[in-house]
Amino acid sequence: MTTPGKKGPTTKRPRTKHSERTVKEVIELVNQWRSLHCGSFNKETNQIVRYSLAEAAKILKVPRKSLDDYLLMMKHAKALGFKFESHLEDKFGALRTYVKNARNASAGGKKSSSEDNDFTDDGSEDNLSTESVSKNSKKIHK
Repeated sequence: MTTPGKKGPTTKRPRTKHSERTVKEVIELVNQWRSLHCGSFNKETNQIVRYSLAEAAKILKVPRKSLDDYLLMMKHAKALGFKFESHLEDKFGALRTYVKNARNASAGGKKSSSEDNDFTDDGSEDNLSTESVSKNSKKIHK
């Protein structure tokens, strides 16, 4: 396949879409990305070679924002109890869905912000006792 203005055939590697990556592939990608950033020892020059996060992402040919997002999603999934071992062959979307559902389930048990603030127009006093206010407020020392 040739394109106008370019010489010879284009040999692009088929790009894997985000939705096509498995959890295992994403873990390996993020691990490689962070390894490049942390540095590796080059035996030829006897020096440690480190790359910025953006440079490491370019080497892997994956957008840095995607890698950041993957890392963040995996941190959330780990905190919420996602079982990585049993879902290595699943698409990464399964992990995203797990995080989303776990967040919604935990938010469902809490009051919404509008329920927390009971604003009444009848002139009644607040339901806050001085004891609860003093526990939650910080004293300002001069």
